[in-house]
Amino acid sequence: EWLYIIGGNHDVWSGKDDPVKFFCLQKGVHYEWHGVRIGLRFPNGKLVVINGRHDFPGSSQWNVTHGGTKAAKLGYGDDIYVNGHRHTSGHQAFPLVDKVCHVIQVAGYKRYDSYAKEKGFQPTIPYMESAVTIIDPNAEPSGLVKFFAEIKDGCDYLTYLRASKAA
Repeated sequence: EWLYIIGGNHDVWSGKDDPVKFFCLQKGVHYEWHGVRIGLRFPNGKLVVINGRHDFPGSSQWNVTHGGTKAAKLGYGDDIYVNGHRHTSGHQAFPLVDKVCHVIQVAGYKRYDSYAKEKGFQPTIPYMESAVTIIDPNAEPSGLVKFFAEIKDGCDYLTYLRASKAA
């Protein structure tokens, strides 16, 4: 099940109504335009906060996660910062006082159009078009959030984790 969906500039293709918002309403999925902060409180009392945005302000030609990293270090200190918009990929993890903060910039599936070629961007391999984060509320702070750049790897780890908890 989807936890949330964030709308952005590529979601204005339908004219007056937003079909993505309509589908979210049908499925009970939280939908926000541009960004959302969601806190997940687990039965053991641990709180994990996800700060998902279409984009975070700030950019750097040397660090694709600059906007999210700036938000993490100067803002709330949430557990997960995730955004897209710029169609580049990157991940940073760094310790804060009591947690490891993950900043994730996903590229999206931009290989299916000609924008990069039109703008003269350097070609890159398809990498981290999506990402997976797995939260284990029983783990120590350093392992509370696991990040995977490939969906299959995240699914394999989740299967392993569930099997090891059941044993």
